[in-house]
Amino acid sequence: MTAAALCLLVALTACNPSAPTVNPVQSIEPRALKEMVENDGFTGFLVAFAAWCPPCKAELPDLVALYRAYKDKGIQIVGMSLDENPEAAQPMVNRLAVPFPVYWLGTAAMNDYGIVGVPTLMVVKAGKIVEKRPGRQSYRELERKIEALLD
Repeated sequence: MTAAALCLLVALTACNPSAPTVNPVQSIEPRALKEMVENDGFTGFLVAFAAWCPPCKAELPDLVALYRAYKDKGIQIVGMSLDENPEAAQPMVNRLAVPFPVYWLGTAAMNDYGIVGVPTLMVVKAGKIVEKRPGRQSYRELERKIEALLD
């Protein structure tokens, strides 16, 4: 790299040191999320996760890919961060370019949703939770659940 090119690269980096957050993790009360899902006739997945959880980190790229593949067919996905604070999940959401909404509910949501561990997948049809599955789900299992929702 020439000195001029290096100087240009440094100058451009200094002008834009970090990209803005495209999908900010927002705080929401568990009851407000329940009402939003029930009132909107939501069909898809609610996914409870935490940024510190290795199985959650492994499952999230599959959810991103499936959301992109099925969003035009009406499938929705909402991430529910159970971390200690709203900022904890943001770096992971940014790194994976998560396109679906992610809300921070904190650990209080565990009681409201009957969550015993993370990740937990909640399958929702027409605003009603019809299945709850703790633990990491495979891409194929997630896709089967989406296909069943579309039938």
